Amino acid sequence: MATFKSGKEGGITISGAVLCVSGWSYTEEITPLDTSNTCSGGFETVIAGMKKLTGQFSAYWDADQIPSLDPPNIVAGAIITQMKLFHGPIAENKFALIDDALIISVAMTSDAKGLVSYQVSFQSNGQYTLPV
Repeated sequence: MATFKSGKEGGITISGAVLCVSGWSYTEEITPLDTSNTCSGGFETVIAGMKKLTGQFSAYWDADQIPSLDPPNIVAGAIITQMKLFHGPIAENKFALIDDALIISVAMTSDAKGLVSYQVSFQSNGQYTLPV
């Protein structure tokens, strides 16, 4: 039987601090290394190179938890440590762990009929662990 999880409980922690987000996503990628040669019959062949995790999360700007303060230190160019992306309730302890993540970009949005929000793009900087 399937055990599905609701995204409404999937949070993020950075260095142990809970970050209230409106959503997150990540993608595990490898760098394909071309091994094509004269014996590959006219077809391109590849092997897997380096692995990385890229992702993003969105949140509403909160004056009581300003994202650029440390923690969580969410500014472009910063390395944040121990980022956990929870697959369900935090209490269930199922998460992707990124030991170090480089913040690539932080985009702010202000809508006259909505909330001020921000979107963060990140990439793993070294080792990460996916949930099992």
